[in-house]
Amino acid sequence: MKTLHYLKTRSALLAALLFSGALTTGAWAQNMSTPPTSSNATKLGWGDKHFLSNATKAGMEEVAISRVAAERSTNPEVKALAQKIVSDHESTNSQLTQLATMDGVELSNGLEKHDAKLTEKWQKKESGTDFDKAYLKQMVDDHEDAIDAYRKAAKSDNSDIATLAGKTLPTLQEHRTRAEELRKQLGD
Repeated sequence: MKTLHYLKTRSALLAALLFSGALTTGAWAQNMSTPPTSSNATKLGWGDKHFLSNATKAGMEEVAISRVAAERSTNPEVKALAQKIVSDHESTNSQLTQLATMDGVELSNGLEKHDAKLTEKWQKKESGTDFDKAYLKQMVDDHEDAIDAYRKAAKSDNSDIATLAGKTLPTLQEHRTRAEELRKQLGD
């Protein structure tokens, strides 16, 4: 009798484990067939959407202006900063665009046209020290705005946005600091 009770208990436990495993496997299979979305389920609020849109636009503008500066600057240190800004912001812009796409945020289609006009405007500026001073002033101003925006975004409820913003802040601060140093060197 004792053996029969032991076998029934053991069978019940085994059945419970198998049923639990089937449920887990079913849930896992269902999750694997769900289309990929943002790595966290936090729905984006207006502030996060606004950040993604504005940060991408501002980053593209800085890339456009810095490309011109990398070509037209007469100062090797300004050229080096411009090239670094292009490289760093292209990487960040790619990550911002990827997040926007994953979270269904539409970025403005007119950005390329806007950047072309901006590039043309900067190409028409005089070259030499005046150009370098104007570029550096623009980078200080733009990076101050970007630092404020990224600081706020680093506190987002969306962990993807908060992580990207927090990771990008030191680079933005480095760009601003270097632009300020070069402005002082040029006597501005």
